[in-house]
Amino acid sequence: PATSAPPSTTSVSDQTPVTGDWVIQAIGSDPDTLNPITNQDETGNMIQSGNIFEGLLTMDNYTLKLKPQLAESYEISSDQLTYTFHLRHDVKWQDGKPFSADDVKFSFDRIMDPKVDAADKRSYLTTIKSCDILDPYTVRFTADKRYFKTLESLGTMPIVPKHLLEQGDFNQNPFGRHPVGTGPYQFVRWDTGSQIVLERDDNYWGGAGHYPKRLVYQI
Repeated sequence: PATSAPPSTTSVSDQTPVTGDWVIQAIGSDPDTLNPITNQDETGNMIQSGNIFEGLLTMDNYTLKLKPQLAESYEISSDQLTYTFHLRHDVKWQDGKPFSADDVKFSFDRIMDPKVDAADKRSYLTTIKSCDILDPYTVRFTADKRYFKTLESLGTMPIVPKHLLEQGDFNQNPFGRHPVGTGPYQFVRWDTGSQIVLERDDNYWGGAGHYPKRLVYQI
């Protein structure tokens, strides 16, 4: 009997990413929220962290050292109690509004607010006593004691847009179902019990380099 030819195969070493591919991943349940400050579960963190939202610094996957992200540089005082971050000037939120030091201070203040459901993130910042805006693109954090994880805790602190979250109940804000970040992927839709869809933001401040067109998390 006639048989069809076997499918051609290509070794992994010969494959190169193709712009436009989709990545579809199964997740066990809906996340509690996509607000990175109040998010308490690993599923939500996996979806939003690094995709929709970014921090001042990020971990280099190869060296495992912190490197600039929303901050282009930083300085640490000799006593390791003062941390000054100089922010990028070319970053915009995905709704087109400019990113600034106001967003950083707002995010820090919300994390430190005991009324906000962010106890897990607050616990890493208890040594930080103030966040001061020096100019629209410079923020300074001051600690009352040295702590070996201070730079990492400040650098990876989630940053959210002040202009979308300063009104109303922060914990219950609809933003948690319709997030807007600075990252390479923007939120498309959340079909409860079915899927969450993100799409590559071609206006991303970091430029090209994120190959998949869509990230689809199927529940």
